[in-house]
Amino acid sequence: MLSRPKPGESEVDLLHFQSQFLAAGAAPAVQLVKKGNRGGGDANSDRPPLQDHRDVVMLDNLPDLPPALVPSPPKRARPSPGHCLPEDEDPEERLRRHDQHITAVLTKIIERDTSSVAVNLPVPSGVA
Repeated sequence: MLSRPKPGESEVDLLHFQSQFLAAGAAPAVQLVKKGNRGGGDANSDRPPLQDHRDVVMLDNLPDLPPALVPSPPKRARPSPGHCLPEDEDPEERLRRHDQHITAVLTKIIERDTSSVAVNLPVPSGVA
């Protein structure tokens, strides 16, 4: 098997690799395919052909069509190792552990000094 050229090799080395490949008579890894004209016959034969011809490279190992996109199955969340599973836990115990008592909520209130703030009452509009 022939070795591939390395990044630091010169053009002389590349020509040497090419001559080795041609002397071995091995089949190339890719095949050059020319696409045919898409025009519908000789309908536009008076105009010169467009210069938009492209070469298509066909690889031996690749299929003609890309694989179909299939949605992946939905992922299921795993419980953390430190947490209990819901079926092992009493709902009242869970509520007691996570629910804050009203006294705990009321102790966190911070009052502000509003003695110097002007109070703006709404203007009566007469519409009730």
